[in-house]
Amino acid sequence: MIHDLFIVGEIRKITVSTPKDPKKGASAVLMVQWGPVREQSGGVVDFINAGQVRIPNYRFPKLQDRLKVGQTVKINGHIQGVVKTLDADQFLSNELVADRVFILDEPSTPAEAAAAAAE
Repeated sequence: MIHDLFIVGEIRKITVSTPKDPKKGASAVLMVQWGPVREQSGGVVDFINAGQVRIPNYRFPKLQDRLKVGQTVKINGHIQGVVKTLDADQFLSNELVADRVFILDEPSTPAEAAAAAAE
């Protein structure tokens, strides 16, 4: 059974999802580029070396202020099946879910953080 994932890549986009139920925290979806940018042909299918990774609501609040577009991250996670029901039809899809997120180019000391903020 293959269920684990490991991705190292650059954050290209962060989309925060605010829940309808205020008791639940916000979650987010990261667009992560894990390989070189590939030329797109404009055809029916293009391979882009990137994908979406969901950060669940019980993990995202701790990362929310630290994640920035352009950062390099290492993500350990799992693949989760999702069934979506629209009217009477059901659709199965898979999503990548982050269990742990490490920011690889984050300043490690307060002095480094202040220097990075000044740039």
